[in-house]
Amino acid sequence: MPTTLATDVDEGLLLPADARGVVTVGFDGRYVWSFRAERDGRRTVRGVVVPWPVALRPYLAGRTRLTLAQPDTGAVLLDSEAAIG
Repeated sequence: MPTTLATDVDEGLLLPADARGVVTVGFDGRYVWSFRAERDGRRTVRGVVVPWPVALRPYLAGRTRLTLAQPDTGAVLLDSEAAIG
């Protein structure tokens, strides 16, 4: 499942249109947050956009190793360096 991090902190994470289930978000190997794509995202023509939690937004600046995973299946959707903010 290709996943793209939106460069605009106000927008969030862009997932494929068929994204389903729980997704965990990690920064540099540490758990940060989790969401359900179908509950927390909004469908757009580009896919499903899941907004960053408001409480995290002030801290979203810089580079990190971003990990997106599905704990129920063990699938790692993304594990790469990302520029945020």
